Amino acid sequence: MTTRFHPLRSRYGVAPSTPFLTAVGLWVKPANVLLTNPSMPDDKTSPAPEEQKFTGYVPGNDSKTRWGNYFRYLSGQMTQEGKRQMKIARDDREEEADCARCEKQRDYLLMYSV
Repeated sequence: MTTRFHPLRSRYGVAPSTPFLTAVGLWVKPANVLLTNPSMPDDKTSPAPEEQKFTGYVPGNDSKTRWGNYFRYLSGQMTQEGKRQMKIARDDREEEADCARCEKQRDYLLMYSV
């Protein structure tokens, strides 16, 4: 088996799942070639510490932060966890206004119902 360096391996740390073109112009399936990069540490020898990844959500109640979160949500730059955090923060922020609106509508309906 030949050890080859592949640029996608060094950038993303994984081998591509589709065949790729080698330097000599041959299409090779990744299962046929061992892709390693000597500069990358071996995953089995050094366990990576649990780190928090950036979800795209930035906590804050000012308009700049809220609009930034909104655009990251729309443009797909936010993970599912970030979307969940944004929705929870929005619900917490608007809870009082939602309750007041519901009570006002309830009172109106009770007053004018038959």
